[in-house]
Parts: sequence; C-alpha cells; structure tokens
Amino acid sequence: MGNQMKSFQQAIDAAQQRYNELQEEGSRADLEEASDVLRSARSALVTFLTAGSKPCQVCGCMPHALVQPVGKGLQCIEIGCLNCPHRRVRGFTPALAVEAWNDGS
Repeated sequence: MGNQMKSFQQAIDAAQQRYNELQEEGSRADLEEASDVLRSARSALVTFLTAGSKPCQVCGCMPHALVQPVGKGLQCIEIGCLNCPHRRVRGFTPALAVEAWNDGS
C-alpha cells in the first residue's frame, strides 16, 4: 500500500500546487483544466481505496474513502457513505477497510 499511496498523494500534491499557482496568474481556461486534473487525481485515490467495495447497505450509493491520521504518524483508511453520515468504517489498509465496509461493520 505504501508506494501506491505515495504515488497517488504525489499526483494530488502536484495537481494542487499547479491549481494554486494558476489562481494567482492563470487564465480561467487553465484554472478549469487544473481543477479537472486535481479532481481526477483525487478520484483515482478514492477508486483505489474503495476497490472491491459494495454499495451502501442503507441507501445503495457507492462509498467514498479518505486517509485519516490516527496519531504518531499512523494513518487509516476511512470508508463511508456521503448520504448516510453515520455509516463509516476504518481499516489500516484499503483491503481491511473494504472488508469491514462490505461486512456492514
């Protein structure tokens, strides 16, 4: 997970940096393109984190995921439903989080 996560984060960081630079001096078209690249990089991370997950057992929507700090440099993956605010699970790897999500934990 480590190298893949770093790769996704590097792509997100680079896209965010480019977007921030264009906010100061870029054209609207360039800013929109940079926004699309940033959105795509973030979406790729979510797709990676939620691979194999089933739709929400309550509303049927596909889950969303993010990386959460849990202290002392550790991180976990949190998978949840954007429509059902109290429906979320955590795992220390994407596979563990997806397993917990699919089990309804």
